[in-house]
Amino acid sequence: MRRYSPYLGLAAGLIVGILLAAIAVFVSGAGHGSYFPMRVFFPFTMFSAFLFGSITAPFVVIALVQFPLYGFLLGRSYRFDSFRVWLVGVFLAHLLAVTFTFVFHSEDFPNRWPNKSPEPTAVGAFSSAVAVHAASRRWLSFFR
Repeated sequence: MRRYSPYLGLAAGLIVGILLAAIAVFVSGAGHGSYFPMRVFFPFTMFSAFLFGSITAPFVVIALVQFPLYGFLLGRSYRFDSFRVWLVGVFLAHLLAVTFTFVFHSEDFPNRWPNKSPEPTAVGAFSSAVAVHAASRRWLSFFR
């Protein structure tokens, strides 16, 4: 089993990465929500927001590779009986990166949760799209 542990770790990291990316994109609401989960799950990608003011393509690739790389490194360390050392190392590197993204942040990607006022501008991207579609003249003509 130890022979395949790097590949099992890679597969587990891929699954975890996909799930966390889906959660982060859903909560960010295509720019209308909060970037808090994105900062916690993908801090290396959020460096791009600090450095360039936006999330650039190379940093998106880093986000897609981050958790599979974590899984591969931990799986490989399991193969050589150094799992605990690598687990602590990966955790501390990730924690340091998360701390960095909260200390140094871009004004375009605030640290706070979005305003929860009842104004129509505070809704998420999906809710906003549904509201615009529902209020469109063509859709309302169905009731005539």
